[in-house]
Amino acid sequence: MADNNLTKKLTVFPRITEISATADGNVHLEWAEVPLAQRYYIRRFTEPEGDYTQFDWVTDLSFTDTTAERDITYWYRIIAWKAMEGKKNYHLKSGALRPVTVSDIPAVKNLRAEVKGGKIRLSWDKGEGSKFYIYKRSDYFSKLMLIGETEKTAFCDEDTISGQAYHYTVQTVKIADGKELHGNFTEEADCAFIDTTEIRSVRKILGRKALINVRVIAGADGYIFERCDKKDGEFREVGRTEGITAVNFEDKLPSRFTGYSYRVCAYKNISGKEFRGGYSEVKYIK
Repeated sequence: MADNNLTKKLTVFPRITEISATADGNVHLEWAEVPLAQRYYIRRFTEPEGDYTQFDWVTDLSFTDTTAERDITYWYRIIAWKAMEGKKNYHLKSGALRPVTVSDIPAVKNLRAEVKGGKIRLSWDKGEGSKFYIYKRSDYFSKLMLIGETEKTAFCDEDTISGQAYHYTVQTVKIADGKELHGNFTEEADCAFIDTTEIRSVRKILGRKALINVRVIAGADGYIFERCDKKDGEFREVGRTEGITAVNFEDKLPSRFTGYSYRVCAYKNISGKEFRGGYSEVKYIK
């Protein structure tokens, strides 16, 4: 009887879950299991793009690279492998790229990512770097891309799309004798840019209610509706809607003889954190 597994292909990418330089100067990698995979190949290169060299393979879900040289940034790729019936070549799935450096130069601390002025802005503590490289990825399965460098402790990412989640990391770099020494990377910081919301209309409907209609914001998980009951008073949340199609909200009014002001913002959740877009212009209803 034929082995059914020989006809099945791999359908999951190997996802690197941990990569770090060890105290004894090695690089340790771990990754999530790929169903049906029989072994995993480890490839390495000194740039995110290029000819990755395959130098070992394992059947476990971890590997320690004892050949990494100090102060060189390595990019790793994990390849899942299984035999396929009737094929000389094997079915492979490439893993995501991740960098690491064996170095005494520590990573900067407290990397922060937040939306200000309609842009994602990064900031971090100074640390020991002469300058810093900034990388980002759009999801955990894509490769990190170098998006800039700076000698300051802040960076503005102006290339963002509304509703897209981004993951950032910063690498510390020292200059010694005219040579760049690549330090360690920070933990990744998550952020999302959301467009400013626009209220299309606010009107009264039957049952002492207000109906607020807003413009759809690409990538939003939902909308937060806030109301102010008094002139120069504070806005407070009165409700939420979920999904990009849920753009109407009915608010029960406390009194039919008072005017009310409304503002709305879109939001998106990433890794348990809520990121809000800009608030709409305030709309008033009598």
